[in-house]
Order: sequence, then C-alpha cells, then structure tokens
Amino acid sequence: MPDNNTYTATSYVRMDLRYERQKDHTYPIILVVYHNYVKRKYKTSFRATKEEWELSQSLKKSKIPKIKLLKSQLKEIENESDRIIETISDNFSFDKFEKLYLGDKAESVKNQQDVYNGFQNKIDESNDLGKFGTAGIYKDAMICLKKRHKILKYGDITYQFLKELEHFMLSHKYSISTVALYMRCLRHIYKRAIRAKLILKKQFPFGKSDDEEEKYIIPSPEDNKRALDEKDLIKILNYQPTWESEAKAFALWRFCFFCNGMNAVDAFNLKYEQFNNGFLDYVRQKTASTTKQRMTIHIYNSSAIQNIVDEWGNQDRRPNNYVFDIFNQNQTPREKFDARKRYIRVINDRMQDIAKKLEISARITTMVARHTWATTLMRRGLSTTFIQKGFGHTSITTTEKYLGDFTTDQKRDAAIILTNLIH
Repeated sequence: MPDNNTYTATSYVRMDLRYERQKDHTYPIILVVYHNYVKRKYKTSFRATKEEWELSQSLKKSKIPKIKLLKSQLKEIENESDRIIETISDNFSFDKFEKLYLGDKAESVKNQQDVYNGFQNKIDESNDLGKFGTAGIYKDAMICLKKRHKILKYGDITYQFLKELEHFMLSHKYSISTVALYMRCLRHIYKRAIRAKLILKKQFPFGKSDDEEEKYIIPSPEDNKRALDEKDLIKILNYQPTWESEAKAFALWRFCFFCNGMNAVDAFNLKYEQFNNGFLDYVRQKTASTTKQRMTIHIYNSSAIQNIVDEWGNQDRRPNNYVFDIFNQNQTPREKFDARKRYIRVINDRMQDIAKKLEISARITTMVARHTWATTLMRRGLSTTFIQKGFGHTSITTTEKYLGDFTTDQKRDAAIILTNLIH
C-alpha cells in the first residue's frame, strides 16, 4: 500500500515568461510535474507568443491552423506525461519519470543539475586553456565538497547549506583563506549554472554585507600582507650563499624583488628580446588573457638585475631564448606548469633555510618578495600610484592589499610633525 503522505503526481504545460526571444516575442513552453510538494520543469520544443498561448488554452475550438496545431501538440505532451505517471503509479519518482519521458536525454538532464558536473566542466575548460593552476584549485574545492556531500544539486545550495558547509570546513582545520577560496569557486560554478538557465537567478544564495535579505557572505580571508621589515630585507640582500642550489634560488628571489616584485612565473617566461634600451618590458601572465587592456610593465634594468642575468642567465642569448633555464622551447604547457610549480617550491625552501640562518622569524617566499618591494617603496615615500603601475594593476584597491603598515618610527615622526604645529 502506498504511504498516506504520498500523493499522485500531476503534470501540466505552461508558458515560461522568464525568457522572451526578442526577434519574434515568443516564450518557451515547458512541462511541469508536481509530486509531494516538489516541482520539476522540463523543456519542450515549442514556443509561442502570449496571444498564441492564450488562444491555445481557450476551451473554444480555433479555426486558426497554427493554433489548432499548437493545441494538439500540447495536448499530446500532457497525455504522454499522464500515461507515464499512471504507469509508475504508486512507485512514482522523478528519476523514473525522466527515464520514461526523456529516454536517452534523462541522464544528460540529471547531469546538468549535478554541481560536481559543473565543477568538472570548469576543470576541463581550464586544463584545455592551459590554466592548470585554476584547474587544480577547482579540483581541490570539489574534493572538499565531496567530503561533506557525495551528491550535490544546485537546488540544495541555500543560505543554511552554505553556513553549515563553512562550519564543516572550519571544524576540519581548513583556514579562513581556504574556506573563502573554495566558497568563491562554488559561487562561480553557481553563476555559470544561472547563465546556462539551469537554476533561477532569484535562488542565488550568495550576497554582500549590504543586502537586505538573508544571503551568505563569504568570509574575509586572513590578512596576507607579508612584507619584510627593512632590517631583515637588508640582511637577506647581503647574504652570501654557501652552495649552488641555494645560490641559484637566492638569485632568482632577488631578481623577482628588484623587478618590481615580479611573479616567479613571469621571471621564468622572460626572453632576452624583452631587454631593450636599458629597460625590461613584460606583460603579466596572470592578466594577459583576462584584462581588456594589456598593461606593459617597464622596469629599469639596474645593475642589480643585470648582474643576476649575467651570472645565472642562459649563455645562448638569442632574442627568442628564455633568460633563465626553468623553461625551454620544447616543453608543453603542462610541462612548463609542472616545472614552474616545482622550482617555486625550491626557491621557497631555500629562502626559508636562509631565513633560519639569519635568525629571521618571517616566512620568506616568492610572494614575500612582491609584498616587500611594494611596502619598502611606500615607506620610502613613493606613491601608491607608482607602485600600482609597477605591479601592472588596473585597480589601486588591488595594490593596497599588498602594502604592509608603516614602521613605528614613521608613525612617531608623523605624530611629531602634527604636534609641532602647536605654537
């Protein structure tokens, strides 16, 4: 016997007024199936104007051939749906209905609602574009989600779901920065689903602090300003390496520092043809394909930079050859990504060894070189706009995230300047 709380499924066709096609002002007609307070919608191949729809729903017989045909087609859809519902009877489930109604398309529709299918599509696209780092981040985010939810549909993602997911990650020792990163990944996948019309925009559960309705706000990451104090920086820049691997890593770290805090991947990608007339010109790899205006960064080729190139650069100095030997012309994009990742780890490990030798407590990485370049110049009085241009940032807000605080002496001097205004 069926459960008393289980009701017979019902179905009907209706016009979906959310999506008007401008060229003919028609709207899609969909099939709606309702069971146990749950609705599911299925596309049909039919469209109509509002007037055509109203005429098709009239009880009166129409003499207009187009309307007569539309009434017949919609009736056929409803009859087929009712027949399937009756066949399934008391054992109704949407999965069973879809297999009978959609046939081979059922699995495709089911996959479209699968959040992990959305993640996999993003991962595959990123790999195809050579964005292996992005692909890795989305893969890690998906693995984390699967620890909590083996199966996940877009309709499952609500404000409460996201709050519980955040609690789960924090309780499993994920940092706030990682939680924020993975939540941004999930938000991006959800937005893609909205654009693909897999879920309604009004169901979007993410929000901002000024939203009136209850929306999930992604937590702010930890303060990642990692600039070195100038005393520690001077110690490092004057360090003398004791073995070759350390010397090479140290040289590349200093090269990144002197070159406007250049990202390591940009240093690895440099070619000799980019050195011209006493300057080094390059476009950041990170933004080369995403920024509308490609911003070329001009760096004065100082003696500190040229000395590193002379000692550690490739001896083959033809214009199209790489400056450093991390990459070579025969590598595939994937091989370059792996080489880059591997050598950044080497640099960071060697620099950490140097920090211990110099009794510096701060962790020193390639990213620290970037933060330190910006903060050192800021503390020396150079404008944030100058630093922004040196970084190749299009937004001053992005630049400010890299800047550390002023020193205690600078704060004291500023206070004295104001105090001296008193007569």
